[in-house]
Formats: sequence, C-alpha cells, structure tokens
Amino acid sequence: SWAREKGMAEGNKVLYVAKGITCDANKGNNFVMAYGTTGIPVAKYFWMAVVYYDGANYYSIAFLTEHDKPSTQRPLKKYAMSVDELEAFIGQDLFFNFPDAQEEAFESQSPENHLDIWPGI
Repeated sequence: SWAREKGMAEGNKVLYVAKGITCDANKGNNFVMAYGTTGIPVAKYFWMAVVYYDGANYYSIAFLTEHDKPSTQRPLKKYAMSVDELEAFIGQDLFFNFPDAQEEAFESQSPENHLDIWPGI
C-alpha cells in the first residue's frame, strides 16, 4: 500500500524489494520450524527488506516475522527493523550491488526515523 499511496515507483522513484525465508537446515532450530513428511524443512521465519529511492535520497526498512499464527493482530512496528539488523540475523548481504558507502548509509537507518516514508510502524 505504501508504493501505491506514495507513488513509490513513478517517475524517477525506485522501489527495491527482497523477500525470503529462513530454511537453513545447518542452523537447526534457529531457522527451521519443523520438517514435513517428506523431510523438507519448513521455514521458521519470513523476511522482507525494502529500499526506496525518492529521486534524491534512499530509505530502507526490513521486517522479520515468525512462521506462526498469532492469537491477536500485532502492530507492524513489532516486526520492523533496520536492514542491517535483518542481514545480521539471516547472515546475508541483501543489497550488495549498491556502492558500499551508499549501502551502509541506508541499511543502518532506523525505520522509526522516517515515519513520513513508512507510516504505520
């Protein structure tokens, strides 16, 4: 909804999105919730990282959620974090194609510092 409401992919604006799961059997119960009847691991976490370029500046936000069914609706803020925090958790560098200085600047941003970009967190 942010992309539609804010026109995040119009004109010279760009939205980069990376999504994935944690399903590394080598990390055991940290990343695998269970194993299916065929022995295929079931992810314990789902994640998403978003980088938004508004034509002048880069902004980023990441989310990590456990693969469960909460008994109540949880606020989006509970799952929001910096891209750096997500990368540290999953052990991957997600936006490695950006120049290092640029990547370091936006990946370290706290989403709460940009509520005008990420309303609702």
